Amino acid sequence: MLVIYCFASLAVGTAICMIAGKKRPWVVQIAYAATVVACVVTAAKLSPVIPGVFVSVAIGLYSMTFLLTDYLGEIHGKAVAMRAIYMGLIGEIILIFAVYFSIVVPAAPFWENQEAFAAILGAAPRIMVASVLAFISAQVLDVTVFDWLKKRMSGKHLLVRNNVSTILGQTTDSIVFYTIGFYGKVPNLVELIIVTCLIKYAIAAIDTPFLYFARFWAYRGSTESNVLHDDSVE
Repeated sequence: MLVIYCFASLAVGTAICMIAGKKRPWVVQIAYAATVVACVVTAAKLSPVIPGVFVSVAIGLYSMTFLLTDYLGEIHGKAVAMRAIYMGLIGEIILIFAVYFSIVVPAAPFWENQEAFAAILGAAPRIMVASVLAFISAQVLDVTVFDWLKKRMSGKHLLVRNNVSTILGQTTDSIVFYTIGFYGKVPNLVELIIVTCLIKYAIAAIDTPFLYFARFWAYRGSTESNVLHDDSVE
């Protein structure tokens, strides 16, 4: 199921980029912020990938965020991609505020689902903190590395830029999130981090064709010679 979830998320992310095209980066930015909020809500649930090893169910949807920021960085530049990160961070903060405020507000006498409401939405504070710290560190690193490589490679070799930046960002995210959020709570924490990273590396490789297609779609019919490269012969 997680594999299907990952492919579906990348397909949705690509569709969003296609809808945004070259002239509407705000579409991708809004979708990015919404995706980050959705990841925070679902991050606390762990799902088995192999016997005895579990990963956050948010792994599939969260991987889409790297596709979206890399697309923004490729088409519109670092500043636009960073603006999406700021929007996502604001969304996270608003969500955390809203969730905890909603939990502590007295419930109506006939409200019978307070415990379930708190259990589902009220993830432990350390999970929320871990999510925010992992998000901001990983995403900023990804965008920064992608932009740095783009300048060094004169806009070429998207395959290298996408995978290197995403792998570094995903590694940072896994280490920060699981160490802060689950240290002392789950067995085999190091194994969990390693397996999660390996899965994310595979997703990073898989999302490259999606990014190529999104870039092609954005510049279809364009005469900008510095955009459409045949990376296979560079």
